[in-house]
Formats: sequence, C-alpha cells, structure tokens
Amino acid sequence: LPKDASSIEIKNQYRKLAKQYHPDRNNESTEEKMSEINNAYEVLSDKNLKVEYDKFYKLNWFYSRILYYKI
Repeated sequence: LPKDASSIEIKNQYRKLAKQYHPDRNNESTEEKMSEINNAYEVLSDKNLKVEYDKFYKLNWFYSRILYYKI
C-alpha cells in the first residue's frame, strides 16, 4: 500500500489478504501470516496508531543509517 492510502484502500487490501490467507481456505498453516495481517490492519486503520507507527518507522530508519554509516 502507498503511504498515503485511504481508509477504503486499506480496508479493501485487508479483506483481499484476509481471504487469501484465511486458515479455513488454505491447506497450509497460515495462522501466523493471518496474525500479521490482522495486526497491520489494526495499526493502519487507527489514525493515531498509524501516526505513531510512522514516527517510529522514520526514527528507526534514521538510526539504522547512523549505525550503518557510523556517523
């Protein structure tokens, strides 16, 4: 999903992935993948959590660059 995805786009993508990886529709064990999908949707569908996630992601990316380049 693009960073500026609307709530409708997020919901549509969630439903698509939930159908694809639902344990009742697959022979293989997809419970872990379904858990990841549910957690991601929980964060992305809540505007406050999404803002916090974006802040954390930017900060994490920044620190990883500092460590990588030893600035």
